[in-house]
Parts: sequence; C-alpha cells; structure tokens
Amino acid sequence: MITKADTYERSGKVRSLLNPQPSLHEGRRGHRILSATGWILLAALTGTGCSELSPALTGKAPKDLLKLIDLDKDSVKGSWTLDDGGLKSPGASFSRVQIPYVPGDEYNVKLVAQRMLGTDMIALGLVKGGVQFVVGIDGSNKYVASGIDRIDNKPFSENETAVKRTLLSNDKASTIEVQVRNESIVVNVDGTKVVDWRGDYKRLSLFKEWKVPLGNSLFVGTFTQYTISTLELTNLTRGGSYLR
Repeated sequence: MITKADTYERSGKVRSLLNPQPSLHEGRRGHRILSATGWILLAALTGTGCSELSPALTGKAPKDLLKLIDLDKDSVKGSWTLDDGGLKSPGASFSRVQIPYVPGDEYNVKLVAQRMLGTDMIALGLVKGGVQFVVGIDGSNKYVASGIDRIDNKPFSENETAVKRTLLSNDKASTIEVQVRNESIVVNVDGTKVVDWRGDYKRLSLFKEWKVPLGNSLFVGTFTQYTISTLELTNLTRGGSYLR
C-alpha cells in the first residue's frame, strides 16, 4: 500500500524533478505550487485508492514463468525436463506444458529458445479476455510457416498472419516477443516484426489438440526438441492471477 509518507516523499521527488529552482512557480502568497505536469505525474504516482503503480513508473520486473511450472502437475503431453539449463521439450507433436497463471488485459511475453532437432514448431499458448489462442513459430506441414493459429478457424499457415519462411535456427537461441494489446497482437523474432494483427479477439480460437487441464491458462508447446532458457511475462495493466 502507498502511505502518506510515501506520498510526501514521492511528491517531493516530483517537485525536485519538475521545479528544480526554489523560486519557480511561486503563488501569490509565496506558497510554491506544482506545475500542471507535476500534478499529473503525482497523481500517477499516488493514484486514488490504488495499491499498485503503473509498470511504466515502477519499472516492474517481469514474471519468470519457468519458476511457476511444476512438471508433475503441469506436463500435459510428452516427457519434459526442467533444470538449470532451462525447460527441455520432447519431440512429439502437440507436446505441451501448462503454466498456472492468467495474465492481465495487456502484457508482453518474452521467450528465448533454441531448436535442437529438425525444423518444426514452438508454440505459445496465450489468453486475452477469456479467449485462448496460439502463436506458432516455424510450424512445418506443406511448408514452414509462422503466425497466429485459428483466426476464423483458419490455421496459422493459411490466415492473414502467415509468414511462410523459416524464422529460427538450430545453431543459436532465438528471442520471440509477443505484445498482447486490447485490439492487436504483435510478434517479433530476434528484433524483427513478423506479425502485426489487429482485430476482434472473438475471431480467435484454440485448436482442440492444444487444450490444457487448467483451461484458460498460459502454456508452451512444441513439435520437436527445444531448450527454453527464458520465459517471462510483464503485465502492462493491473490484473493477472495465479491458478495455484
């Protein structure tokens, strides 16, 4: 909770940042007042009955999703392992591990992984407004493709987000970043934007083979062997809940 002392301390910081000169913004009776910008920033810092500050102001640390996984409870398909080297997947299709967490309305996910064998998919199971969906990278069927799976029931390789080329390498780890917003999903791979989708989340759905026991939770899945060294989520809005 934010206390009065915190408010005074933070308001003092705001004054020192915005009005560094003692004589700046003097009132008619000699009382110093904050500029309009100062009041806006102070309001953002203290809130009105809020116990959590904006992540943009707090520099809120991302959640380490790997630490939430208990393979005895969360391994849905395949023989996964988790150690200091990361989360390692088997080679079976639709192998997946659920993550006992539901994010807030808007959030970022960062995944760092290296494919160890062949050329096939790594998938992130995500949630927005009760709608569960998959972002798949390097799925291989008729050809290698990436995108958001099941838009108007069309697979990732056949809808408007399809990127029909190989994005990952077996020689090095790659960074996949997904930005989930109220009206859009952006996917970056190694710093390059590959998906920029805008639309109604009601158009999205989850293919039945990806379902997990926890329902609308996050999950990660693969079709071949990967080593996942980083899996982080940062909420940009208030909310988010642990399922265990």
